[in-house]
Amino acid sequence: MKVMVGLLSFLAASLPTLQQDPVTYSFAFFGCNRVDKADWHKKKNPSSANLPQLHQSFKDISNISPMPKALFMTGDLVLGYKDDKGEEVRKQLDAWLDEYKKSPLNGKITMVPLSGNHEMNRKVDDNKVASPYTTEVWNDWIRTNHLPPAVGNGPKPGGPDHVTDDQSLLNFSFDAGKLHFICLNTDTRVSTDDRIGFVPAAWAKADIEAASKRGQTIFLLGHRNVVDGDNAKGDAPIEAESGTALMKAMESNPNVVGYLCAHVHAWDVSRINHARVWQVIAGNGGSPLEKTWEPKDGKTFGFAVIEVHKSGRIDLVPYFREAKERYDDEDVKPAKAQTPIELGRLANS
Repeated sequence: MKVMVGLLSFLAASLPTLQQDPVTYSFAFFGCNRVDKADWHKKKNPSSANLPQLHQSFKDISNISPMPKALFMTGDLVLGYKDDKGEEVRKQLDAWLDEYKKSPLNGKITMVPLSGNHEMNRKVDDNKVASPYTTEVWNDWIRTNHLPPAVGNGPKPGGPDHVTDDQSLLNFSFDAGKLHFICLNTDTRVSTDDRIGFVPAAWAKADIEAASKRGQTIFLLGHRNVVDGDNAKGDAPIEAESGTALMKAMESNPNVVGYLCAHVHAWDVSRINHARVWQVIAGNGGSPLEKTWEPKDGKTFGFAVIEVHKSGRIDLVPYFREAKERYDDEDVKPAKAQTPIELGRLANS
């Protein structure tokens, strides 16, 4: 009886606090949902996405109250990596979008797709190289389907980043109330050789500084991680030179809260170089999970939500579901919200 009375007292004390500091804006994000090539049944699943996990995440996000205003898909939506002129990745992207259009989120949330290395690069034999074709494939996919950004403000060919093609719809930024989002293509073609993993760091730095002058709170999003996570390692992070420049641009500006990404097939929350800016890796969207990731409570799939409260507090809320032995198992349960992690506060709050 004493335990029950104590619990009721705790809930009664907590309720006013929750009511007084409601969520005023939120957005969800996750990446890395594509299946492995050996497990892809092309006729059954032309999208190459892990459909059981994808469908459940869409459903789970639709059931959050209040529903997030935006969903950022942080790359590797599809398998891609075909040695062609981008025809295969376009077919997969079209099929992926068909799956989204059937979801309960369609028409109720702003869905922002970001490119990953599987969308932008190709494989020649066993080598991962830059593709000269996929930029225009992605740009046409965005325009044809009226996907964000409606008007791209990213870098054109040339400039301080030495961009080689039209990246205006692949690297872009926009405002949502007091927040400013900078979306990055972490495989931007900035040279004529086959190096991969570049970001237009000079363009990002200028955009950060402009948003900061407006007093906005800044999140950057991209596919590749900037540094290795504390709990898991995956494929190569952002190329070192442009990655270092990006880290300096973020760290030098107090309005930047964090960099949100995927690429590593795991969940990891850490400070970049153990300094101020957060890096959140939400790469447990549905692709085979990293063998290097061994969380004490078991591996999970899921997504993450950033909540902005009336007080200005910014929380990160992970949503996890159990990962079965087969990563593409069709027996998928709803994800459960985990303990929020406070990332910071709105600028000037």
